[in-house]
Amino acid sequence: MHRKVQQLLLILLCAVAALSAAAAEEFVGRVVGIADGDTIDVLRRGSEVTVRLHGVDTPESRQAYGTQAKKFTAAMVYDRRVRVEAVDIDRYGRIVGIVYRETDGAELNAALVAAGYAWWYRKYAPQDNRLQELEQQARTAGKGLWKQDDPVAPWDWRRGLRSSENEGPSEQPDSGALRYNPFGPDRDCSDFRTQAEAQAFFEAAGGPEKDPHRLDADGDGRACESLP
Repeated sequence: MHRKVQQLLLILLCAVAALSAAAAEEFVGRVVGIADGDTIDVLRRGSEVTVRLHGVDTPESRQAYGTQAKKFTAAMVYDRRVRVEAVDIDRYGRIVGIVYRETDGAELNAALVAAGYAWWYRKYAPQDNRLQELEQQARTAGKGLWKQDDPVAPWDWRRGLRSSENEGPSEQPDSGALRYNPFGPDRDCSDFRTQAEAQAFFEAAGGPEKDPHRLDADGDGRACESLP
């Protein structure tokens, strides 16, 4: 039994060492896939690895500006060689890193925030004053997602989507989270305070491809246009 415990500990130590080595790695590869604005696939030594951008969080694909963020990332790095500075391995086994375009050294992480297509992900990069400043500049200039009156942070959107019990108004409607579960009871435009809030809900529910709550009366992709 004692020997088995030792073997198990050795295996665990080797796994930790391998993860640590991967987290500290720097490598160059070609971008072969764009999962969304902040997640890409890179061909490294003949194998694809998934890289989650460090310190930034882009809107989810069904959120407002999620598609634009993905297009921005694709335009900047898809089918190009990039240098990845790996800083961590997340719980899904993805490399978390900073991505630079090899041709000119342009940094994807910072570019997304500067263009208004990503939040500074302060939970995981609390000391990154540079990203904080870039976000503030984008907010002030009204770039990208900051054109919205009340943009929903993706971490709040994900929490709202996961909360299957949230069938009514949030107790804290100004927190930035979705006020209603997009897969819950039917809603209409009178349930929302602003067009931006209705739009976030509409896209979370599947719009513009789907509109189960019938919030887009004229089918132009904008929900509840009568709202301020």
